[in-house]
Amino acid sequence: MALDGFFSHPTAVYTVPFGVIVPAAIDNLLIPVPVSGSHIGFSTLRMEPCWMALGQAAGVAASLSIEHGKSIRETDIEALQEKLMDQKATLIYYQDMIPEDKDFAMVQKLGLRGYIPEWKARLDEETDKESAEEWSRLSGISIPEGMQRREALKLIYEQTIVQ
Repeated sequence: MALDGFFSHPTAVYTVPFGVIVPAAIDNLLIPVPVSGSHIGFSTLRMEPCWMALGQAAGVAASLSIEHGKSIRETDIEALQEKLMDQKATLIYYQDMIPEDKDFAMVQKLGLRGYIPEWKARLDEETDKESAEEWSRLSGISIPEGMQRREALKLIYEQTIVQ
């Protein structure tokens, strides 16, 4: 059986930027279904869970826009992310995390900043050399190899995000 134009390529965890639902030429409109994406990007964006998440983000963004008297383009992305997490939305997917986990928000926020690019957060494992070096570079904090990932990420979170 031949599938014309079909290809499959494994990829890492990724997020969908808010800008895909904000049209370039029309102000104060959100379009969570006819998003701006290539034919390749659209192959995952068209899935119902993604559409539901985009619709939720659009609704929250519209609410923030009205509440703060600002245009959609002026949406504070961090405030949008906070509201979505308050609603138990998953902004970046990890196979070993659910919204009810006590460290869910921390993992989400650090994942969005590039600290956890894998499919699993692996909070109970030790930090390997590569992760320790990358986290130290990203945060400016010395993270030792072998430290529990949860503790290393908490240290980074508390010193760089929660202030």
